Amino acid sequence: MSAAFVARLCYQSGLFRSAEKALRESFDLSGGVISEDDSRRYGPLPKIVGYLDEHGLDEKEIAVRLEVASRVVIEMAGPLTTFSVGGGEWGITFEYTVEDEIERLVEIDFAVTRKLVATFEDTLSQHISIGVTPFSESETDAD
Repeated sequence: MSAAFVARLCYQSGLFRSAEKALRESFDLSGGVISEDDSRRYGPLPKIVGYLDEHGLDEKEIAVRLEVASRVVIEMAGPLTTFSVGGGEWGITFEYTVEDEIERLVEIDFAVTRKLVATFEDTLSQHISIGVTPFSESETDAD
């Protein structure tokens, strides 16, 4: 299994420090080359890891919350195909891209929130926002 593959799995699972470590290893193994696609995909990673460090957050705590949220989204919308991650001084955002009507997206968002509140004493909502977003116009036009 390549370090780049491990980085991708870690990144989409919320294991951001592990993703950074695997990405660094992949970078070293490739002779210091990173693809434009990977550069774009992992662009938020340094800010996210910095935020985790600054606030003393355990990446595993983020990952288990994403796992719970993922199960809700899968149950309500089907297989997960696309997501986006953002990060900055304000925290971390993780959004699943779902093709459905806005009313259904709101239902899914509320279901994710209810499940997180029911499952965890601390949802970490002051640090991470987990939700769903519609496909962009360019993504839906490509069909």
